[in-house]
Amino acid sequence: EANRGASCSGQNTEKEQRDKMPPTKEAVKEAFAKADKDGNGKLSMNEFKVALTELAEDDEDRKAAENNETVKMLMIMVDGDGDKMLSCDELLKLIKLSTAEEEEDPKEKLKTIFKLYDCDGDGFITKKELAKIIKHMKMLYDDDEDSPGEMKRKINMMMVMADEDGDGKLNYDEFCKMTNSD
Repeated sequence: EANRGASCSGQNTEKEQRDKMPPTKEAVKEAFAKADKDGNGKLSMNEFKVALTELAEDDEDRKAAENNETVKMLMIMVDGDGDKMLSCDELLKLIKLSTAEEEEDPKEKLKTIFKLYDCDGDGFITKKELAKIIKHMKMLYDDDEDSPGEMKRKINMMMVMADEDGDGKLNYDEFCKMTNSD
């Protein structure tokens, strides 16, 4: 399906709906080129939204591509050089992450998740960052079981249990221990 990008016009063919196959590398490169309006080899936030819409496999993906918070979160997650722009390689990394098989290296997956949570890129996850991502995830999954006070208590409990050095934030090792505990 190397030519899948040709049908990536925001409309899914019946075969794509049926198969739900991840986009090919060629399709990602084609979507990148189409979205890179200024031709600088990098995607701005708005250009990234165009690429995500282009690569969307269904209405849920298209809805996510229209959500500024979701797009910002995804950009932070894969923007390896921190320039707030995405290269084609970074976009390919995102697509790989979103379609990852079970055999993917768990350490690499954890590094990516840590970076996702570390919104300001300082190498730590603060209570505020943890709260933001949990709030966003709850919004995506329409889960409104917890009151704001209950959510704050849960976040505080998570931080107290995981913050081994007591600095009020989680470093990568603390985060790994927190996510690997049952």
